[in-house]
Amino acid sequence: MKIVAVTSVRNEAPFLVEWVAYHRLIGFTDIVLFYNDCSDGTDLVAQALAKAGLVTAIENHGLPDMAPQVAAFSQARSFPQVKSADWAIAFDVDEFINIKCGDGRLSDLFDAVPDADAIMMQMRHFGSAHQIFMQNDLVIRQFDLASLVEHPDNMIVKTIHKMGRKFSGIGMHMPNFYQKYDALPRMYNGSGVFLPDTVHRMERLRKVPDGWGGMDLVQLNHYAVRSLDQYLVKRRRGSGTGMKNRFSREYWQQRDANDVQETSIHRMLPGLEAAIATVMADPAIRQAVDQARRLNNLEVMLSIRDAPPFAFQVAEAMSSTGDATSNDATDRGDDAGLAAAGA
Repeated sequence: MKIVAVTSVRNEAPFLVEWVAYHRLIGFTDIVLFYNDCSDGTDLVAQALAKAGLVTAIENHGLPDMAPQVAAFSQARSFPQVKSADWAIAFDVDEFINIKCGDGRLSDLFDAVPDADAIMMQMRHFGSAHQIFMQNDLVIRQFDLASLVEHPDNMIVKTIHKMGRKFSGIGMHMPNFYQKYDALPRMYNGSGVFLPDTVHRMERLRKVPDGWGGMDLVQLNHYAVRSLDQYLVKRRRGSGTGMKNRFSREYWQQRDANDVQETSIHRMLPGLEAAIATVMADPAIRQAVDQARRLNNLEVMLSIRDAPPFAFQVAEAMSSTGDATSNDATDRGDDAGLAAAGA
């Protein structure tokens, strides 16, 4: 079975190895990775991963009147690699598919809903865990505080879906529907509950319809802010969707959800650490990661220099309450930490 992930990145070097290794571990056979305008070594790491056969890396030169991410997904729809897939999804490097059934693999999810044509995966937002500086550890381990289940923004979805007769191509939150069907696509929520077409109305929804949510089988762990320093790097970079001033004080307050500890994804850590060790054994990948480490350090410095007043207020509040964690608190020094925070 061919299962394809499509993503678009800019200045995401600290997170690429972990994200790629994790999603290959759970069953993605192909990862199509677009990158554009990188200054932190993301392009170097992407190219090294491509030479190792772990991703297809494509420099995104854009399309007229389209934001980079929109242009990437639009181009990907015509790729034979994507068109020939059995299943496909477009999602971001700050999102991890957390499968809660079976052994945590995509095959377990598909077995749980065998007649599904599409599965809507709701986001679970993970906060900074009160960290000012990112630690030398994996994202999915160090950021383990999340939003409450009933948080209203948990209704936002990304959708994994079959390719072929019922969907014409990938989309940002849901696939593009064909206008004519020989049979209506069968859509399910993250708890394996069937959504009739009268509920989703064949629309490309951003959120699961009211009353139809569920995350028992799968959720999308969304690490939107990570640590404060990396949030500032993201803010300086800007949004790939073209939204102006998206990464504001308000976005931080909304996404820095540290309400409850949520560690269901941690059962994948042993396999992920082994997978990362294998990836990092490639000298070209290690060299690219080491170079990106230095470039990302510069990005952090520049981002702090240009930080808005609210960032210093957040840091002061973290420090005054004793919640703040520095990057010295956990320094694993192994390949998992190097891949996660070393770039």
